[in-house]
Amino acid sequence: MDSRNQSESTSQKEITIVLDDDPTGTQSVSGVSVILQPDYETLRSELVQGPIGNALYVLTNTRALPQAQAVALLIRIKADAERAAVEANVAVRFLLRSDSTLRGHVFAEMEALSGGIRGTALFVPAFPECGRVTRGGVHYLLTNSNEDATTTNWIPVAATEFAQDPVFGYKGATMQEWVEEVSHGSWKLKSVTLDDYANIGIASAVCRALLEAEQGTVVVPDAQSYEDLLRVADGLRMAEEQGKEVIVRSASTFASIRCGLKSRAMERVAMPGSGRLLIVCGSHTAASSRQLKQLERHTGETAIVLPTQQLLHHEQIAAAEIAERLAVKLNESKLAIVATERVRLAEHGDLAIGALVMKALTNVVAQVAPYCDGVIAKGGITSADVASVGLGADTAYVAGQLEPGVSLWLLKAKGNGREIPYCVVPGNVGDEGTLVRLVRKFNAIGGSSQ
Repeated sequence: MDSRNQSESTSQKEITIVLDDDPTGTQSVSGVSVILQPDYETLRSELVQGPIGNALYVLTNTRALPQAQAVALLIRIKADAERAAVEANVAVRFLLRSDSTLRGHVFAEMEALSGGIRGTALFVPAFPECGRVTRGGVHYLLTNSNEDATTTNWIPVAATEFAQDPVFGYKGATMQEWVEEVSHGSWKLKSVTLDDYANIGIASAVCRALLEAEQGTVVVPDAQSYEDLLRVADGLRMAEEQGKEVIVRSASTFASIRCGLKSRAMERVAMPGSGRLLIVCGSHTAASSRQLKQLERHTGETAIVLPTQQLLHHEQIAAAEIAERLAVKLNESKLAIVATERVRLAEHGDLAIGALVMKALTNVVAQVAPYCDGVIAKGGITSADVASVGLGADTAYVAGQLEPGVSLWLLKAKGNGREIPYCVVPGNVGDEGTLVRLVRKFNAIGGSSQ
């Protein structure tokens, strides 16, 4: 929902603030700043000096928080941003960047953004670049058949491993069922389907759906391509021009369109120093484990694993031992891999245990940061905490994308202020060779080849 300053001066510049529930929201953008540790002073500084372009990304990382904390954080950030915007004499509007596989505190965060009420919302989870599309009121993950790469499999996301998430899991196969399940019946769905588009076009169909939607209604449009998303954005603009207030939540592609940003393909990464590369894998998805296995096979390096059970009783000792082993690897081999356990026991599946493991992981990264010239982080929550806590960065600059859905950030590590190339690899993105290809791109300039 647009949340503009009280001043309605036509000379005011409007900034779109993207509230990103994990750092993978920059998958489709480049040339934009990201606030990693949001507070009033940082927001004020960015808005006063003027963000690059007309957008500013703010990492909330609320997917790693219990719902009550996530809501409180969003309310605080929104209030800080609006207060800072007054000082900067700019108008601000907000967008909630969301997971393309339907995870997160979706409805609680939309209500928080609209002052605790259930307004009218537009939810656009489609992410065509990585095969997440919505058709006929069902959200799909598209994959190629292993036997025939030309055959596309349409898999409802409810049938994928992402729907089995221990915190944000769901069973609803259609968007109707998903909204009913995840909102506990407190929100209603209004789908905009291909049949609606055929009659009056995408933009007009979306505009009409938004204008007709009652309070507590979420509009979810079919979208299978970037061009579809452009038209959905047109429909949103048309509704807003007629005075409709809309809470907007979307995957990364629609967020980039809303901000007027584009991706930038990058083929190589220049590392400073001697090219020492640290790979951090915190994601537990099966896809992440397959990528990690391929990386070990191609590089000959074995991942050093954080033992969850040991961390529960001797966190500091375990972290120090692992950090020492990684530092030796980085200095001798120029490449080191650290990972969480691949098999997560049922008793280790809640947010509290996850937070403990992440605390240990960031502690390890903080200790080896002086020995790193580049970092690849696999997993959304992992990427957020390793950047902001492990490396101590306050802000980052999105340089571009190394692969579809995989962003390269430039950030300054705490302490010596060195600029480090930092690769954000979402847990739900990539094939088995993704991490292997990324390591090669990092080693293309500077550093040794593996």
